[in-house]
Amino acid sequence: MLLFVLTGVITVVVLFLLCLLSVICLDRKAVAQLTNEPALIVSRLRSIAPYAGLLGIVLVANKGLQDVIYDLSMEIGFEATETIYAVEGSFVAFVQAGFPEGMNYYFSFMYVFGYVVLLVFPAIAYFVSDSLEHLKILLTAYGLNYAGGIVCYTLVVAYGPRNHIPEQVSQPLLDLYPDVTTVTSQVNRNTNVFPSLHTSLSVTVFAIALMTRETFPRWFTIATIMSTSIVLSTMALGIHWLVDVVAGIGLAAVSVALGTIIVERS
Repeated sequence: MLLFVLTGVITVVVLFLLCLLSVICLDRKAVAQLTNEPALIVSRLRSIAPYAGLLGIVLVANKGLQDVIYDLSMEIGFEATETIYAVEGSFVAFVQAGFPEGMNYYFSFMYVFGYVVLLVFPAIAYFVSDSLEHLKILLTAYGLNYAGGIVCYTLVVAYGPRNHIPEQVSQPLLDLYPDVTTVTSQVNRNTNVFPSLHTSLSVTVFAIALMTRETFPRWFTIATIMSTSIVLSTMALGIHWLVDVVAGIGLAAVSVALGTIIVERS
């Protein structure tokens, strides 16, 4: 029951924010033209179907094989937590100390709600645009990010700073919204920190927003703020190490580059 209610609340908030962004960032004439031409909508859906289908397969595999991936990683994965801590020490504690406590509400909101909005809205915007190229790149890059995450989470076992050094790093998300944390635990494990997919997917959105900044200038500004906030939130909330964030940025760069190549050659 709790899971159902929280999922409903998250859905309502996300839908409201998506509607707000649509009003702010989309060309009303383009939206009206598209909604008045059902055949065009069907044609565009058919065009992106292979890319959306592959993303769907990766997402289903990521969810359906979660227990398998965890068990396998426990058997063959490299335990990297101590190594990561040796590399960066208490950097995350330093980040947390750099923000006032009240910012935890903002970072928690961005980590939970902003993240979903950031990933979904560009798909809507690029579907409305004249060319579907950037939507195809976006969907492909999403799939590559998740595929890379599956591989890394299988081969690397790492616990976040809030788990490894709780005496130094607090966990504001759990303290402020324990019920939301219960929901997120349904789709993630506390060993899945290297790389940070919140970072990689947020940076992926930013990179493609940069490509389309002339067509969607307002979205580029908003995406820059949101993606930066989400990347910072991963450390401010004690969930990820700096190493995870850097790896996430690298995964995003590779995913966008490969996604662009794949779409241009298809």
